[in-house]
Amino acid sequence: MEWQTVGHEPIQNALERQIQTNSVAQAYLFVGPSGVGKRTLAKEFSDKLAQAAGYGSPQIEFSFAQSTLEQVRELIYQLSLRPQSGGRQVAILDAAEDMSVSAANALLKTIEEPTAASIVIFVSSRDSVLATVRSRCQVFQFGRLTLEQMRMWARSRGLEGRPEVMLAADGSPGQFLLYPSAPYAASEVIWSPDVQGLTAFLRASLAERLSLIGRWAGDDTEALRRHIAAWLDVLYKQPAVCADFKKALIVLLEAWRRLQTNANKKLVLQYVCINIA
Repeated sequence: MEWQTVGHEPIQNALERQIQTNSVAQAYLFVGPSGVGKRTLAKEFSDKLAQAAGYGSPQIEFSFAQSTLEQVRELIYQLSLRPQSGGRQVAILDAAEDMSVSAANALLKTIEEPTAASIVIFVSSRDSVLATVRSRCQVFQFGRLTLEQMRMWARSRGLEGRPEVMLAADGSPGQFLLYPSAPYAASEVIWSPDVQGLTAFLRASLAERLSLIGRWAGDDTEALRRHIAAWLDVLYKQPAVCADFKKALIVLLEAWRRLQTNANKKLVLQYVCINIA
């Protein structure tokens, strides 16, 4: 079984070695930017574990976003049950940055118990997971995908050059590529959470920016918040922000404020496209 995610070969190799040497950890923390393949890689790791052990692929998926303590207790109960097919099940616990102290304390025994029925993988988009949990996990830090890595993913699926928005390598809306059709074949409008992506967006024509609205507006509001937050994070870290970036920062801050008040997401995107450059 080949890995489907791209751009994280050192992590993939380390996990492969653990499977081959039967040294899989009890708990993992996959942490890094949104949309780079953390959750998808966790699922692939689960499938590889099941394949190596020769049993089915029992898998639990859970998100700490807006979860209650009662839901966490139900999760702990599920983690205590051994799969009928034998072996251990894998629990992929998303939005670990939103885990409360009470939820973390309730889970500590589960991730510390060496004979537990489950392997737990916490997935977080921010490096703010509680220390009590992080210290009990094997931590893998994920980086952002490069443009070349995203192109490689597109080529492997026969998608390169098609005039449509393509999702990031894990199928999430974290990063977008748009390969416009003629007469814009030589240009690329890139939505990615880095300086290169923002620069490309600033240099695009208003028509090119507006052409993305229909597709971006199809995202849920939380995904749009993550997009804007990623660019804000890039801009805040610039030691010497040029005039274009300063203007972009002001526009993005206003867009962020509007999204926080549940403004119409399509109108917010129109505001960004028209005013950002």
